[in-house]
Amino acid sequence: MSKRRATPELPSMDDLLDGAVAKSRSRDSQASRSRVKVTYYLPADLVNRIDDAHFALGRLARGRELKIHKYDMVKVAWRLALDDFEERGEESALVKMLLGNS
Repeated sequence: MSKRRATPELPSMDDLLDGAVAKSRSRDSQASRSRVKVTYYLPADLVNRIDDAHFALGRLARGRELKIHKYDMVKVAWRLALDDFEERGEESALVKMLLGNS
């Protein structure tokens, strides 16, 4: 006889980012969202900063029934960068960092 308990279903980061936390959502509906895998090469110092932030976020998330994944961090970072670019255009941090427009 197994003493294992069922793992509670946690809200997806998409739900949290969209402001709709629905704990009753089935795994099938979460898996049906289309995602595309991409690979980017990053400098080692940036990877170390990502690892440090991931560790710190994991500590902050303790007790909240939420697990932070690095892909969640990437989605948030891209959304922030693209929202800023779409809103501010040439004055965005993305343009300034890539084109050196200070």
